Amino acid sequence: MALHPSLDVLMTGGRDSVCRVWDMRSKTQAFCLTGHDNTVCSIISQSADPQVITGSHDNTIRLWDLATGRHNLPDNS
Repeated sequence: MALHPSLDVLMTGGRDSVCRVWDMRSKTQAFCLTGHDNTVCSIISQSADPQVITGSHDNTIRLWDLATGRHNLPDNS
C-alpha cells in the first residue's frame, strides 16, 4: 500500500496480481493496473511525477502512468 505524496490517490497491491488506484476524494477506484502474473508486493511513487512503480512476486517491475492508468515501459522479463 502506498499514498502518493502529491496526488490524492492511494495505491494497493494484492494477491490478485493487480495494483488498484483509489481516489481519496471520491473514495472510488480510479484505475486497476493489470499486467503482473503474481502478487503485487511493492508499490513506490514520487511527488514529482504522476507515476507509480510496482513490483511483483513474478520477478517483474512495472512503471505506470497515473494520468492514463497505462504501463509505460516494455516488460523486463
